[in-house]
Amino acid sequence: MKKQTNPWPATQSQTREVADLVPYARNARKHSDEQVAKIARSIREFGWTNPVLVNEAGGIIAGHGRVLAAQSLGIREVPVIVAVGWTDAQQRAYVIADNKLALEAGWDRETLALEFAELAALNFDLTLTGFDDALTKGGDSVSRLQTPKAIEFTWALIGVPVAHMGDLAMMIEKAQGIEGAIIEVADGKRG
Repeated sequence: MKKQTNPWPATQSQTREVADLVPYARNARKHSDEQVAKIARSIREFGWTNPVLVNEAGGIIAGHGRVLAAQSLGIREVPVIVAVGWTDAQQRAYVIADNKLALEAGWDRETLALEFAELAALNFDLTLTGFDDALTKGGDSVSRLQTPKAIEFTWALIGVPVAHMGDLAMMIEKAQGIEGAIIEVADGKRG
């Protein structure tokens, strides 16, 4: 492990003009228009929570999607942290590592299902979590996340239906053994 001789970049936050930031041309991670729109919605809801990591010349090392979202929102200045003294190899490797390392994490499905249920009960816009396709379109992700134990616990915890009349809900139908069935909530009660 390389000995850290310079201050950690995260301790040196500053603001820079978006127009002065230079995307890394060989960034292998690509951001779709849909993903950039999700990031922009998150920035509008929560504010800017994660500075862009740049090199001393303003080249983006991490935060390409956030910069694209800032541009789409007309934001002119963003918080950055500067990687002082990093070699070209370190910068290029971190462009990859920043994206790949996050993919290595998993989800505690039961806890996530509980969080979704409780946020839904608070009428929070669940699409701001980035799971909009799975939640609003009944995708397979929700059937994997909502386990019978989590669903039963959520119903007992909050004591009211999470779904409302006309909603589509993804559930595991234990009695019939059908996993991931889509049901329509017609009477405001769980089916």
